[in-house]
Amino acid sequence: MLRTLACRTQTGSCHYRRAPALTATLSPFWRRTTDRLRFEARSIAHVALSPEAGWLPKLPLALGLFYLVGPIDLIPRRLHWYGFLDELFFLLFGLFVARVLTPEIPGPGLAPISLVRRVQFRLRILQADLGNFYLLQHRRESGFVITAKNSGSHWLKCMLNHAFSAEFGVPPPRFVTGPSADYLVGRGGMKRPFPDLPHIATSHTIPSVFFAWRHAFRIVPPRPVVVMVRDIESAICSNFLKWHWRYGGTLADYVRGDPTGRRHVADAWWYIHFFNRWGDVARAHPRRVLVVRYEALVAEPARWLMAVAAHLGIPLGAEALEAGLAFVDREKMRASQDREHGEVVIPEAERRASVHLSREDRAVLHAMLKSLLRHDFGYGYGGGRDAS
Repeated sequence: MLRTLACRTQTGSCHYRRAPALTATLSPFWRRTTDRLRFEARSIAHVALSPEAGWLPKLPLALGLFYLVGPIDLIPRRLHWYGFLDELFFLLFGLFVARVLTPEIPGPGLAPISLVRRVQFRLRILQADLGNFYLLQHRRESGFVITAKNSGSHWLKCMLNHAFSAEFGVPPPRFVTGPSADYLVGRGGMKRPFPDLPHIATSHTIPSVFFAWRHAFRIVPPRPVVVMVRDIESAICSNFLKWHWRYGGTLADYVRGDPTGRRHVADAWWYIHFFNRWGDVARAHPRRVLVVRYEALVAEPARWLMAVAAHLGIPLGAEALEAGLAFVDREKMRASQDREHGEVVIPEAERRASVHLSREDRAVLHAMLKSLLRHDFGYGYGGGRDAS
């Protein structure tokens, strides 16, 4: 740590005080960059020196170093500075492959996310960007309600279905879950019960980056979109409660997640992808995309139910609003579930309270969100931008 000398001119006395650490004076971006470089340097040292890393990651590292000092030279060094490009390429490639083959690096505290997991996550995002055009595929729908998983999806759909049924004077759906729940508001592509009435498609889709382009809705029919999000920590606890029988493993394993997306219905990586992409889309199309927080809907259901309906182009009258708000009560929703369908969307209060994150798991989750989340929609996770 650096020290600076300060003198008091009046008394003639001098004292030392500690100057702030160099990284403390940097912007958040450069602090993250320096932390990343320190982590990568420690990782390479671990690969080279530790027997725990095994021989496999040492092999590409050794080959890169051998090319650097060995007799093989694809681009002769006498050709000025670009004669060293081949050495630089093989060295960097060897370092990269060594790091990919050693994804977990032991060390004190919360280490940054390993390179291999970042690469896996980027590949997952690329796959979605190249293949997910749900808004274009269902362009004949009247609008869209897109919700993060375990974020009140069935609840909002139920209230909208009953409110719209009362508004249009048609019978309400029989159940809040199962096939009959896909009514005036339901999955895209389903057979409409009333072809002459508007139909709102629901989904958990994460769209292609194409829709974050400001001119995308000049190509795609500009349908209104409502996006509902929830505090990520609460959402992943709810998801683990619902699907733990399928996941296996512990809550701590689930919190760290799978960046490839193969193990879990949704985990922290999925929510990061959902928040980031829909944050980008909402920022590019603020008139077309309305972002609603689950917690706001819980606190003021009447206000936000009317706002959602109005954004979808179906303003609610007093009777329709009352019909929708009748399902604010959890017990009424639980009593209206389709028992033959089997999906439990309203768990018991005791079961919900049984799942909570430890201090270490919460620290791991928040470190991931702070590192990767661009849009936190006001939840305070440290996302760089906020689209809400």
